[in-house]
Amino acid sequence: MPIRPRLLLAAAIALSLRCEASAQVAVPREPVYSLDARAIVGANRIIGRTRFTRHGSSSMVRELAHAAAHGNAALAARYDRYFHASLVDFLREAPDAGLSRNDVGDARACFIQVAFKVYDGQGFDDARGSFKGPGLWGEGAIAGMARGSSSLARLEFVERIKFLTGANRRFAALSDPSKQRIYDFYAIGAELLARGYQAALRSANGLELAFLRKQARKQLKADLGVDPGRVHFTSSGIAVD
Repeated sequence: MPIRPRLLLAAAIALSLRCEASAQVAVPREPVYSLDARAIVGANRIIGRTRFTRHGSSSMVRELAHAAAHGNAALAARYDRYFHASLVDFLREAPDAGLSRNDVGDARACFIQVAFKVYDGQGFDDARGSFKGPGLWGEGAIAGMARGSSSLARLEFVERIKFLTGANRRFAALSDPSKQRIYDFYAIGAELLARGYQAALRSANGLELAFLRKQARKQLKADLGVDPGRVHFTSSGIAVD
C-alpha cells in the first residue's frame, strides 16, 4: 500500500526545521545589486559558505524515517526507502531545474518556493520546472533564464537566501557533512511537499489540500521568521509588509 501524502509530509515535519542551519532567515529587503563593489565581493564570500563537498549519503534519510515511524521498525524501513528515492529524484532533477547538488542555499530556496506554491500559489513561475525544456536558446539553466520573464527576480531571491544563510555564524561553522545533511532535509521536504500537493490535486481531496497548506504555512513561518501571509513575490525578489 502506498504511503499517503499526509504521512509523507508528517514525516518531513517530524524534525520541523531544527537543523543547525535554521536560525530564522529574515525576509530580504535590499536587493544584492544595490550594493557597491566592495560589498559585492564580501557578499560573494558569504554566499560561498552555503556550498559543500558531497560525500555519499547523509544521515537525514534515516533520521526522518525513524522520526516518522515512531518506533515501528517495519514502517521505518518503508519510510527509509521512500525518502531515499525522493532524495535521489531531487538530486537527479536538480541540474535541469538550475539547482546545484552541493549548495544548501539552492535547496533552501527551492523548498521555500515550493512551500509558497502549496500555501497560496505565489511564486516566480514553477519553482521546480521553470528551467526545463528546449527553446530558442537551447537547453539548460542559462537557456531557461533567457526564457523566463521572472528569472532575475528568482535569481535575486536565491542569492539573498544564500547570503542570509551563509551569514549565520552557526551555519558557517558547520562541516561539509552537516551542510549536506541540511541540504538533504530541504531537498526531501521540497520533494514531499510537491508530491503530496500533486497527489491531493489529482484526487481532488480538499481535506488533504487544506492539511498540506497548513503545514506549508507552518514550515514557512519557522524558516522565514515572519507570517508568510505578509510575504509577497515582487519583480526584485520577495518583500514583507
